[in-house]
Amino acid sequence: MGKLSSLMKTDFEKKRIDAHRINRKADIKLNAVVDGFRKTLGDRCTEVKDELLRKTIVCSGFKYLTSFELNYRAYENRFWAFSYNLDVTAKIDVSDREYMETEHCLYRSKTKGKMAINDVEWLGARNGCSEEEDDIYLKKLNHQLIRNRMVNLDMVSASMEYDPEKMIWTLKFRTMIGSTTWMLIPPLTQLVVPRPEEFAQMTEFMDLAMGAVLSKEMREYKKAKSKSE
Repeated sequence: MGKLSSLMKTDFEKKRIDAHRINRKADIKLNAVVDGFRKTLGDRCTEVKDELLRKTIVCSGFKYLTSFELNYRAYENRFWAFSYNLDVTAKIDVSDREYMETEHCLYRSKTKGKMAINDVEWLGARNGCSEEEDDIYLKKLNHQLIRNRMVNLDMVSASMEYDPEKMIWTLKFRTMIGSTTWMLIPPLTQLVVPRPEEFAQMTEFMDLAMGAVLSKEMREYKKAKSKSE
């Protein structure tokens, strides 16, 4: 029993060490994605915070977007490979703005298409706001400019959520563009390299999506509603 336990422990340690090495290889690829954003943003990229498999890009010059986080989340598949999908998160604090949302809101995207994503639609998932407010948010999120960028970026999922206690909107999305795969046979680490226009489209999408939930139409609706109460 002691020998078996020792062998199991050794095997576990080997897998842990191998996973760490693979993560390091993937981190190099994620740094390449960061470099692409740096080149695209130019002077608008003011700082990069570096952690293993997590990078935060601080930026300026956008109407709403001030920073976003890039994450690689790994999972092992059946074909002796590790896949690292690119998860992106951006947040905006609205505590200093007037006539903001007071209820919890959650919107998620639904992709359309069998072999490839050819359209996308935002849907309400769990909301405390009124039906009229829900309609305004969905109309803005489903604007053609936003949907076009989601399709062009192969965006497999996206969500927009509001926390009324923190007064923060959080945008999350996952895309195959910028993802990395490590394969055992043959041994290589492969990055789906974003094109320069795709880096631009990602930042445009984030700024547009944030603008959708902070629209003038919603502010006017909230203002009129508060005066009638």
